[in-house]
Amino acid sequence: MKILFIFLFFSIYIVCMGQATTKGDLDGNIRVDLADALLGLQVLSGQAVEVNDSIRMEDVIYILNFIASGEIFTNFINMTFRLIHADTFFMGSPQTESGRENDENLHAVSLTENYYMQVTEVTNQQFVEFLNHVNTRGTPQEPWFDTKNENQDSHIIGETGHFKVEEGYKNHAVAVVSWFGAKAMCNWLSDYYNDIYRLPTEAEWEYAARGKNQSAFSNGEIAEFYCNPVDPQLNLIAWFCGNSLTQIHPVAQKQPNDFGLFDMHGNVWEWCLDWYQSDAYITGPDPDINPQGPDDGQEHVIRGGSYFREAFECRAAYRNMDTSDMRDHETGFRLVREVLH
Repeated sequence: MKILFIFLFFSIYIVCMGQATTKGDLDGNIRVDLADALLGLQVLSGQAVEVNDSIRMEDVIYILNFIASGEIFTNFINMTFRLIHADTFFMGSPQTESGRENDENLHAVSLTENYYMQVTEVTNQQFVEFLNHVNTRGTPQEPWFDTKNENQDSHIIGETGHFKVEEGYKNHAVAVVSWFGAKAMCNWLSDYYNDIYRLPTEAEWEYAARGKNQSAFSNGEIAEFYCNPVDPQLNLIAWFCGNSLTQIHPVAQKQPNDFGLFDMHGNVWEWCLDWYQSDAYITGPDPDINPQGPDDGQEHVIRGGSYFREAFECRAAYRNMDTSDMRDHETGFRLVREVLH
């Protein structure tokens, strides 16, 4: 019976990953082994999965039911997305929240359209798949990323058309990618699937990060401000300066939020679609309906904190920004796919 369950799971896993080829492989080593299968199960189920000598049938059934409901899907480069349902929430932070900044004015936001949010941050392997399909890397005016030869914090090596990931880093969140590079990947997937892939708006990002919770973190309030002592709540869900050993980690190693999303706090900053405006929360309507930020600006929003940042900077409401061409060792991204009508 155990063998049957494992066989069934591998079959489901490969189907979930898109096709019964090496594309079903998460770490790019042309093998779908038990480690890949367990990571796939964890990402798809949105919960910690522990397996000793068998795989729980209830986990397999859960995934089957969830996929059938249209709540989750995985594309051909192993990016898994979960459906986030439209709702109204309070964006920003209350004045009593520890670590609060002046640009976090608490206000109501209504998101009127469902959207799919990527379950994890984009990985090095996923980004390299994109690069090798398009066979380019941007322009001097709109650079996409740096290779390891150009920036030691990058884990992408090789030349245009033949990029690969440095050994041991395929499932780590990609970094040293500009807003232009993130947007280019969205455009490529949109053309490939005839869908709309894009970066999340700042409002979509914060709602997804909160997982319907209004606390500083998706799992509770902030107790410790800096790196040490380690904040007990943040330690469960994020890599930050208190536990990361000053390095980016593989995705989906910490607990997910209530939406089943991993690493919304910490690991790498995540690019958003919006231009940054410090008083955007004050000058906009209340409730603000599907806000997308100002029409132009100098810097784009980044959210979530990173492996290098202190606890207060990883709060759901914390806002940061960077120029569109910046390729920083702390900054990556995750994608949204719009719901087809």
